[in-house]
Amino acid sequence: MTRKILFALVFIQCLLLGACFKRVQPDDAETHNNRGIAYREKGLFNEAIEEWKIAIKINPNFAEAHFNLGNAYDDKGLLDEAIEEYKITIKINPDDAKAHYNLGVAYAKKGLLDEAIGEYKTAIRINPDDADAHYNLGVAYDDKGLLDEAIEEFRSAIRINPDYADAHYNLGNAYAKKGLLDEAIGEFKTAIRINPDYAEAHNNLGNAYDDKGLLDEAIGEFKTAIRINPDLAEAYYNLGVAYDTKGDKKMAIYYFKKYIELEKRPSMQEWVEEARKKIMELEK
Repeated sequence: MTRKILFALVFIQCLLLGACFKRVQPDDAETHNNRGIAYREKGLFNEAIEEWKIAIKINPNFAEAHFNLGNAYDDKGLLDEAIEEYKITIKINPDDAKAHYNLGVAYAKKGLLDEAIGEYKTAIRINPDDADAHYNLGVAYDDKGLLDEAIEEFRSAIRINPDYADAHYNLGNAYAKKGLLDEAIGEFKTAIRINPDYAEAHNNLGNAYDDKGLLDEAIGEFKTAIRINPDLAEAYYNLGVAYDTKGDKKMAIYYFKKYIELEKRPSMQEWVEEARKKIMELEK
């Protein structure tokens, strides 16, 4: 009798809560999407991809799953596949600012700067306060040699996020390219204030000092860059140039040799040959 009463009470609770009849479906798209997120957070990208593919198979219009799949493909360097998933996400949800932004990043990685610029602009139209979109739009403009446009976008990123060290750094680079050395120095110093261990900012601050003839200040920044990152090859080259300018042949030769030892990038072999020529001249 007691068991029958207990069963009746449980049955009534089930009816009221719907718990007995609303079981979790193992093939629910949302479940697979969440599993994919969990796998990606653990760095298990292949497993994450499979989960998102299943989610999309169940619900082809699941924009979030397409977006997440695009991110996973991007993580694996599969840019064409990532681009396709971002495009599908945008087709489902045209106002997805993050999808436009990530599509722009993928285009930029492939060197498709015009396409990247278009996507960054769309992301900014949807979300004008996206500092990263402004920043990356600035980088794309800079890569195309459109310095005034780049400067405007870096400034916009900084207006939104004043502590955006990379934006200050790249704004400094753009100023330096325009010959605005004092402005460049100010931005490099700000980047370093935000991130004291920003080796590239120290190096480029050294370049700006060098261009102004402030050799001791330049050497100090180059050495700081090397202390932070002993593998920053260009800082050794710059030290060689600075010591050569000061007439210190021994130190110039030392740093040019260190540069040659460290610089392995194929795109920089022209500079390696230049360092060798400088050593030959200094050893005469």
